[in-house]
Amino acid sequence: MPSVLVCPTAPLSKPAEIIQEVAQVQSTSKDTPVEGLIISLVAEDDLIHLQTLRSSLYGAISLIVVDDHREDPASSLPPVQPASPPLLWHASKMDGDAGSAARFLAHCELAGHNPALALSSSSPDPSLVALLKNSPTPPVLSLLSSPSENAVAGYRALAANLFKEDLPFPLWIRNNEPTRLYPTDDFFSAQLLDTSILSGSLLCDGLGDLISVEHTGSLDRNRALAYNTLQGARARISKTEFIACPSCGRTLFDLQSTTQQVRDATGHLKGVTIAVMGCIVNGPGEMADADFGYVGSGPGKIDLYVGKNRVKSAIPQRDAVDRLVDLIQEHGKWIDP
Repeated sequence: MPSVLVCPTAPLSKPAEIIQEVAQVQSTSKDTPVEGLIISLVAEDDLIHLQTLRSSLYGAISLIVVDDHREDPASSLPPVQPASPPLLWHASKMDGDAGSAARFLAHCELAGHNPALALSSSSPDPSLVALLKNSPTPPVLSLLSSPSENAVAGYRALAANLFKEDLPFPLWIRNNEPTRLYPTDDFFSAQLLDTSILSGSLLCDGLGDLISVEHTGSLDRNRALAYNTLQGARARISKTEFIACPSCGRTLFDLQSTTQQVRDATGHLKGVTIAVMGCIVNGPGEMADADFGYVGSGPGKIDLYVGKNRVKSAIPQRDAVDRLVDLIQEHGKWIDP
């Protein structure tokens, strides 16, 4: 199940602002929390702020990812700090040089941190492959963006090459660049589309152990977009999933208002998929992977399904939402709002 990493709005030099932003989001998003926080480290002076952040966020998040932008990311790594989240140390300027990577991995091992490498190519150099095979701690791998390479194809090629070399290392899918499709647009819709194409495509392939959204300008929007992408790809279900087909001539009720009624009654159920189908002809087939189905079967009549099986027939529409709730309760999927 891919973990969600996000970037805060404030820089590391302002740890109090980061702590406040994390606290606000975590208190209101208990089912979809920030699991890892990506912190950009650009100078040695930032290490003291990192220490403050580590102590303050203990118990609030599971992981801090240090995105090390120093010229020599292995120059100085702080040791493991008791009562603080573990660190995933990311060498963001590592370009595939085996010598630099060896030194970085050795320093991470000595300091007790998990390493992460950004590769410049989806086909790592043989010397780097040999190094990775002998690494005592499997590093998390990401791919540096390149204007000459399609990111989706790059990650797929990297995964294929790792599989060929028998290197089952975790992959980190990063959405941290300006939108690729519309580079001059700063609209959320462009960011959403770009994230869906990159992360959604790879998640549907079964690729990705960590996913980050870093370019919306808000920690909370980064978090929400990451979880929505996971939900859309069916890689991680964190809220109720609704399926509704476009209405056609055979639909005998208003699909939008009916779906909203079902959503109002069941939208708090985490991890449940509910289909609302207006057509008895095609609806049962189109909702086949849903946990529960609400299907129009005649004027003012509704059939209810559990999976692919019809369990209630010809229920009056005025009672159908309540009977759906009863059905969900009978199957142990109900929780009170």
